[in-house]
Amino acid sequence: MALGLVLVVLLSLGWWWSAGSALDDVEVTSDQQMVCTSRTVERPDLRADDAAFDRPVQAPRLDPDLDCELILRVSNPQRLPVRLRQIELPMMGAQGGAGVRVARVTVGKERLEIGNDVDGVIDVDRTLGRDDSFAFKVEYAFRPGGCTATGTMGVPPARAVVSALGRDRTVEMDEWIHLAGTKASSC
Repeated sequence: MALGLVLVVLLSLGWWWSAGSALDDVEVTSDQQMVCTSRTVERPDLRADDAAFDRPVQAPRLDPDLDCELILRVSNPQRLPVRLRQIELPMMGAQGGAGVRVARVTVGKERLEIGNDVDGVIDVDRTLGRDDSFAFKVEYAFRPGGCTATGTMGVPPARAVVSALGRDRTVEMDEWIHLAGTKASSC
């Protein structure tokens, strides 16, 4: 009886550790800074936290001609598969109040639906195997009637909701997105 109990405890701990280890290593990253055809403001006083971006932060101006895109990637470097359930883009949903919004999210030619909330929430439901990743393009546009004060602001980073072996975790991108509020975006 005692041996059975010890075995159950050890198996439970192994399951808990395996799932946690797989989820700990999932990353949300960007291969580059935001690319814009509209005007940006360079902020040499701001530096991105990631060593790969050892250059001044570019802050797109929140003007009606705002047209920017950012390619994001959710990666699983572990041997255990993880399930990518959702992507969350804080404050970028249809009900968000900022002077910027997500115009569309695409994977190749497939357009992903963004929920009708303050945050842009995209249901994905894909399995990422060992050394697998899921890349998607986020296109940003001006939100008429939005309210963002003048000056540079940071938008909370993208998040991915992932699960493995019944455990869930929300993984956040290390870097914030910077935007430059203008007279057009002020309320």
